[in-house]
Amino acid sequence: MFHQFFELYLEKKYFLCFLVAITYFERLLGDLIFAKTDGKIEIPTKMSDLITHPAILELFGSDVVFLFRTWVGPLCTLNVRN
Repeated sequence: MFHQFFELYLEKKYFLCFLVAITYFERLLGDLIFAKTDGKIEIPTKMSDLITHPAILELFGSDVVFLFRTWVGPLCTLNVRN
C-alpha cells in the first residue's frame, strides 16, 4: 500500500509523495468513520468534513483533531489534494 509513497520519497519527488500521503490519509479517515459507525451513515467527501466528524473526534481526541485541522487548513486556503 505504501510502496508508491516510499518509492516517490526515495526518488526525491516530495510533492508527489505528499499528494499520495494525503490520499491515503483521506481514505484512512473514511474507513475509520465507516468502521466506527458500522456503515450506517454516508461517509463525507470533503477532507474538512472527514476531520471534524464526531467519530474521528471520539477516536483521536480534540488535540489530534486540532492538529489535523491545522495541517489541512480552512476551506478558503490552498486545496492541497487538488
